[in-house]
Amino acid sequence: MDFAQDSNGTSGRPPTEAPRRASSEADKQLGSLLEQAAQHVVALVEKAGELAALSWKRLHLRAVDATYRVALVATAIAAGVTIVISASLLLVSGTCAALARWSQSEWVGDLGGGAIALSLPFLVLTALRWSSRRTLLEKALRRRVRPSAAPAAAATVSPVTADAMPKVVGQDHPP
Repeated sequence: MDFAQDSNGTSGRPPTEAPRRASSEADKQLGSLLEQAAQHVVALVEKAGELAALSWKRLHLRAVDATYRVALVATAIAAGVTIVISASLLLVSGTCAALARWSQSEWVGDLGGGAIALSLPFLVLTALRWSSRRTLLEKALRRRVRPSAAPAAAATVSPVTADAMPKVVGQDHPP
């Protein structure tokens, strides 16, 4: 075959090896870069899986801890209620025996014990009511009265302050 020029102006010679070598080296370099990128993606996915597993384990441990705390609090409440009930029972039983011995009649002890057993819850509720009322009143008295910008509101006097006391005509100082 003759390597003369073709009709399109190029020689019929085979292409030189230099461009093929450059393109094969670029392909090799691109292949190694893609392989490294794939390794990084695989490592990233593995780390994400490890992180998700660690987060799941942490959540599981929190749930177990919360369950144990709830069980502990429930046990403490049950023990406290049991102690209060036992103490109340001993109080009523002792009072029954004391009244029976004092009056030398067993029925007086039973009657007195029943009366105490019925009155204990009401006494406790009354004491709680007094305590909460006292707390609410103390909070109300400590609260400052803020003057209002409206003239009509400024004319009204708060019942918490000393100005709320009725004034007697001709008296300059409060009673």
